[in-house]
Amino acid sequence: MSEFLPQARTLLIMLALTGAPVLAVLLGRRAGIAIPPALRRFGPALLVLLSLLVGYRLVWARLALFDDAYISLRYAQNLAEGNGLVWNLGEQVEGYTNFLWTVILAGLIRLTSIEAPLLALGGSLLVFGANLVAAASISRRLNGPNWLPLAVPLLALHPVFVAYGSTGMETGFCALLVLLQARALLEDGDRAVFLAGLAGIAATLTRPDHGLFYAVGSGVVGVEVLLRLRRDRDLLAGLKTVAAYSAPFLIYLLYLAWKVDYYGAVLPNTYWAKSADQAWWIQGKRYAWMFWIGTSAGIPALIAAVAALWPGDRAQVRFGAFTLAAVVLYDLYVMKVGGDFMFGRFFVSLLPLVLLASGSLLGRLRHWPLAAALVCGLLLASTQSDPLFEGTTERHGIVDENAYWPVEALRPEVQVASQHSKLGRFLHRELLERGMSPTIGSGGIGQLGFYSRLPIIDSRGLTDPVIAKQPLKKRTRPGHEKRAPRSYLIEREVRFLRLKGGQRRFHPKRFRELTKLSFRAAGIGDEWQIATYDRALMRRIAAEVPDIRFQDFEAWLDRYIDTLPAKKPSQVTKDLPWLKAYYFDHSDDAARLAPIEARAR
Repeated sequence: MSEFLPQARTLLIMLALTGAPVLAVLLGRRAGIAIPPALRRFGPALLVLLSLLVGYRLVWARLALFDDAYISLRYAQNLAEGNGLVWNLGEQVEGYTNFLWTVILAGLIRLTSIEAPLLALGGSLLVFGANLVAAASISRRLNGPNWLPLAVPLLALHPVFVAYGSTGMETGFCALLVLLQARALLEDGDRAVFLAGLAGIAATLTRPDHGLFYAVGSGVVGVEVLLRLRRDRDLLAGLKTVAAYSAPFLIYLLYLAWKVDYYGAVLPNTYWAKSADQAWWIQGKRYAWMFWIGTSAGIPALIAAVAALWPGDRAQVRFGAFTLAAVVLYDLYVMKVGGDFMFGRFFVSLLPLVLLASGSLLGRLRHWPLAAALVCGLLLASTQSDPLFEGTTERHGIVDENAYWPVEALRPEVQVASQHSKLGRFLHRELLERGMSPTIGSGGIGQLGFYSRLPIIDSRGLTDPVIAKQPLKKRTRPGHEKRAPRSYLIEREVRFLRLKGGQRRFHPKRFRELTKLSFRAAGIGDEWQIATYDRALMRRIAAEVPDIRFQDFEAWLDRYIDTLPAKKPSQVTKDLPWLKAYYFDHSDDAARLAPIEARAR
């Protein structure tokens, strides 16, 4: 992400927004200069406002709508239209991992006339600002009346947090729910404990792995209850507190009961598709290293660890304990599953906690040179982006997704610079609206599936349990390691198949040119092939959609039959299984099949 901003410009913005006012206050304290009341009252709010303005400017410069967001949008669209929470109509498969985000989008789609991609994009932008406001609230609670919201501008300018400020995905929403959980834990009383549990369960409903944050909150509440029991000997009060935190868990139990009834499983299909059942520590360590070291996020993480052990009031101790436990536990989880293919995505929920915890140490330091060094260290850490990423460069299967899915226009409809969305719209217009709905096989199914509305088999298994539970042959790109077997795609009567990786070997080499499918006449350069040839379908396409180019297999078959006397029976015998799988099993054409079978015999 080194193209995020020129380093010198980033440093200037950081110094102007954060370093200058913070260092001025520190030096003023050293010189015995009192902070003016107006500055004390309005300065922090002004800094938060400036952070919002600059943060949104940076997010807008990198506006993107990821392909994965469109997977959720297709589920949400189907739910809003009364077809259920499904990918393909009639197939109840949990191919998403963000239930609450998807349901919220479905509700907005149902209640408004705004197009779904714009709703997802707007939702991401909204929660970006909400994260900064929540961080400001926590900063004020941690640092008291002389608070300096150091974490807010650091967060607003951090390359990774900015990168996920749009995307249309649930990433920022998860971070917000974790912040709300942490904010509630800073207050005393069972009501605050209940709200913390509710936010933790909401985060878990948004992403299952965020149940780890709920578990960490359980630990913080449990320790508080034990300490209180030791001090006050009031068992009933302790049980009430535990019940307050645990009550929202009933919502999760009801959700699990519904899931088992609707999908027939507790774990989402994506758990198997992404091989999360198998440890991949080497890749996970790479992923963690590239974030914590590559972006220098490890510096505030170390400062946050010191803050967790530094003497402070009850709120500071609680927040430090929550942050430290969350970072350790969630980091171990990320490393165990092998991380993700999107750079930094799994750490977005940790970043605000780390910056807030490290910033909270500033108010507790009495040695001003050390405090100044702390500020400078955080400034430098928050200006770093991994120099190994340039545009669409891929390293260890990890990429900067913003480079792949930039938003080109918002009006009259959202336009992403992608062949996927263009092809999806084309297929919807030229096939579905004409009454043709062939089943398609492809990876990268988000925009293609959302816009085409055609039945789609994800060749990586996200929305298909048979492919998802295929044995893993070798480790490749995180989350993209399963591959649809040829026999299964034929069984599912997939008509068109995107040429990608192993799918290039779907047909024997001698037949590959014959099966090519081209959309180049429509200005779409993706390579496709015909997986199975449905005579009726292909005749209609040839007559009604001239922009889809392919070889007329029936004409080729007639030429093949004409040359049968010159062919060796052994060669015909070798060709026959493929001819049946490709054409005859899907087209009633006994007249052409008879002479081929006769020659084979």
